[in-house]
Amino acid sequence: HDEINTLDKKYTPVFDELSELSYRLYRELIDDPDFYAYFTYATPITEIGLAKIGSRPERRRDSWRIEDLRAIPWIFSWTQSRHMLPAWYPVGTTFKRFIALDPVSNTNVLQEMYRRWPFFENILDNIQMTMSKADMNIAHLYSHLVPDEKVRDRIFEIIKREFELSKEMILLITGQKNLLDNDPWLQRSIKLRNPFMDPINYIQVNLLKQLRKQETESANKKELTDVVLLTISCIAAGMRNTG
Repeated sequence: HDEINTLDKKYTPVFDELSELSYRLYRELIDDPDFYAYFTYATPITEIGLAKIGSRPERRRDSWRIEDLRAIPWIFSWTQSRHMLPAWYPVGTTFKRFIALDPVSNTNVLQEMYRRWPFFENILDNIQMTMSKADMNIAHLYSHLVPDEKVRDRIFEIIKREFELSKEMILLITGQKNLLDNDPWLQRSIKLRNPFMDPINYIQVNLLKQLRKQETESANKKELTDVVLLTISCIAAGMRNTG
């Protein structure tokens, strides 16, 4: 207990610095003028609202601002489209900028924090888990639901680049060759499960394209909506992360 308190005192100032930097970088993306359009088209957030999941509506008020979206549908939407964005963004740039301040010393500090501080170890292991469930190839398919090509390509590129950097930084700090090398059972479980999930994502993307077409007949729309909601349930069950 005393050792944990000592580690908390030693590493909390470093974590606070990382947290502050991470928040600024996160807000940069969220406040990007094109981000909201990307989110609403590249995830099934609108369709999730039709599912009546949970006891409360997905928004706190009749508003389309991100700030008024409840936390669960926010995370649920990114999980469905395999971005898993709120779970890891912007870990890569945060660690890279911190390390750049003093490359040798700060790299050692982060590696030591992961080895010795259970709080930090738990955070990084959770990030590893969610990143292993993410799939940038499938996320790219969802990005093509965004009608504005410039918005789609620019925002997706930011997300993909950050994902790759986040993976690189996690492996540097943990000393692993692959994500979840520290938990072979979970690593194998996700590797076995993902191929069964992927086809449902492909089906969902195609259904969303059809459902969102203006010319979709109302009778057909009800049928398409029901099947989309079924894919949402399937992906949520398979991913085991809803929000």
